[in-house]
Amino acid sequence: MENNNPGGAAGAPNTNPAPAGGEPAAFTPILTQADFDAAIAPRLERERRTAIKPYSDYETIKADLAAARTANGSLRDQLTAANAKIKGYETDSAKTRIALEAGLPYGMASRLTGETEEEILADAKALAAMLGGTAPSSTTPPLADTEPPATGDNEPLRAFLRSLKGD
Repeated sequence: MENNNPGGAAGAPNTNPAPAGGEPAAFTPILTQADFDAAIAPRLERERRTAIKPYSDYETIKADLAAARTANGSLRDQLTAANAKIKGYETDSAKTRIALEAGLPYGMASRLTGETEEEILADAKALAAMLGGTAPSSTTPPLADTEPPATGDNEPLRAFLRSLKGD
């Protein structure tokens, strides 16, 4: 094989500048895969950088997505817990209302069973029938005692006041 590239290896790309007369150097064909790979390596690298540039923030976006998914899962758990709590409050409210409408004492509302209003109403009617009815005054919800019981014996206080007065 003849080397047309003075001072270079056989098949190496012709990188010699044009002679002083302005004539370009003779073309040297690439004969091996290694020479071809070496010749196009800079072009391939430039294309890879150009192709990768729009996706350079992929890892950041991926991390943001993972954080958002974690937060979403946490919020879903909170929502599920809140919905369960609300359902419990609604059920308790319905039981209290149905118990009072059925003539049951306020304290019996928590003893009613059922998931729907129809089931709770049927249970309340059955319980009221077993109890034989109650007085309407027992259907009012109890109020909390905020005052001490009144006593009619004020004599110790009067005796104290008299001793202060000097009588």
